[in-house]
Amino acid sequence: MPVSAFDNIDPMLSFIIDLQPRRILDVGVGHGKYGFLCREYLEVQPHRFSPSEWQSEIVGIEVWDKYRNPVWGYAYNQVVLGDARQLIGTLGTFDLVIFADIIEHFTKEDGMKLIQKALDISKWVIVSTPSVFVDEEDFYETQGNKQMRHLSLWSPKDFAPYHTIVRDRSQCFIALISKQPLDKSVGYVSSDWFNIKRMVRKMLPQWLVSGVHNMRAHGSEKTTPPH
Repeated sequence: MPVSAFDNIDPMLSFIIDLQPRRILDVGVGHGKYGFLCREYLEVQPHRFSPSEWQSEIVGIEVWDKYRNPVWGYAYNQVVLGDARQLIGTLGTFDLVIFADIIEHFTKEDGMKLIQKALDISKWVIVSTPSVFVDEEDFYETQGNKQMRHLSLWSPKDFAPYHTIVRDRSQCFIALISKQPLDKSVGYVSSDWFNIKRMVRKMLPQWLVSGVHNMRAHGSEKTTPPH
């Protein structure tokens, strides 16, 4: 399936924004959601709107060519078609490898080998995966993509050999994994800072909030309180 669970987006992005990776490997590109979101929050949010200004490199791996769409060409520097088990060690080193609802499509043995290979070439790995087994074999077979069958069920305990931060959702979990110790605040800093700014804005007079916005937009306008 070219999409992943929508309730994973917040914790995934919280990790990514806090880590600020410069070279990213997205394993299982699908529709291209995480490549696009990485561009939005790593590049566009800091006001680098044009691709010519972008500072990060995003590489993707996808086994199913029928998922190809314009997002691939816009958000990714390169998308390589093929089996991640053969490709993951051939594309150089990275700051971050993303497995967004992908690892459950491999056997546990192959999945653990993939995680190890990813940690050999990257500082950090993010895995999102269901915490309950989803048996949708008939649906995937009718789509013609046998690669999409679920073959394994994972839990945070599977990543016990590594340093891990886990965020739980209703029927899935997101794990940030590293061979090195992790700052436990990662994944909370960006979301907490956003909430703090929102709370402060609510406490300020609207004329002041609007004035600050106008000053940023126009560069030199001064703000005075309404009479």
